[in-house]
Amino acid sequence: MPSYAIVGASRGVGLEFVRQLAADPAHVVLTFVRDPARSPHLAALVTNSRDHNIHVVQVDVVDDHRTLQVRAVLFSQYRMEIVVLTDDGRVQYAAVQVAQVTDGALDMLMYSAARMNSESLFLRLDEYDDADALDTEFLAAVRLPTNVLGFVHATNAFLPLLRARSMRKIVLLSSGAGDRAFVQRTALAEMAVYGATKAAADMAMTKFAAQLEDERVRGGLPFTVVAMAPGQVDVSATATNMPCPAAAASLRRMTAHLLDALPSFDARALHPADAVQRLLALLAALNTADSGTVRPSTEVRAMPA
Repeated sequence: MPSYAIVGASRGVGLEFVRQLAADPAHVVLTFVRDPARSPHLAALVTNSRDHNIHVVQVDVVDDHRTLQVRAVLFSQYRMEIVVLTDDGRVQYAAVQVAQVTDGALDMLMYSAARMNSESLFLRLDEYDDADALDTEFLAAVRLPTNVLGFVHATNAFLPLLRARSMRKIVLLSSGAGDRAFVQRTALAEMAVYGATKAAADMAMTKFAAQLEDERVRGGLPFTVVAMAPGQVDVSATATNMPCPAAAASLRRMTAHLLDALPSFDARALHPADAVQRLLALLAALNTADSGTVRPSTEVRAMPA
């Protein structure tokens, strides 16, 4: 049975990946969220699942990378199997629990977790109140840890399981805000901190691709490690907080700027179902020759929905 692990599955694009992958009863879908009790959309999805092929792992990929002790409990009201990682635990133990569900193997790891603060999301690097506020945005607001280090910890944890299957795909959900060529072409100064962390995540993905290619040359197994950017997606239906009025105005101004700089820019906010259908279609077409690449939103949106 093909098995998929999705980090950041409580809402938005990650949740839609769970929905579409779990629609096939032959699939085993493992989801990773910080707090299942605050993930009502995922809970409803699991409750209504006819095939009971969704498993929920409670873990913070940023905080739970130290020495962790794991205990499994049944969240009976949602029919979820939850692996709880305590504060002195480690993400690697999540992999141990996943191995018990999937017979020691995993076909694909999808990392869609990200932290965004709508009040500061669209700021330029010189628009913060002071240097401390900018530091906080990068570090204390956990953008860099979640957007970059979380991907690194999750990938390291699940590589042994991925090596046990033939698909061996690692997928990072990316963003045009971190695409150097796109930012340079459109003079996109907004979304500075978020874009910088997404660019760093893309580089971490490329480093993993290089590492695994080096292993393949020395007799190891081939991997497909890619990042994919869907462009703007309307995740309001499952969002915990709606953008503040200032953020909404900033988005409108930024979109107008992008359309002026690049008239062919697709500014549509796709429905999550549409976006994930296209992402999965592109993912199915990628192979080891594409490893280490970032697939832009233009390529994703050209795929059939």
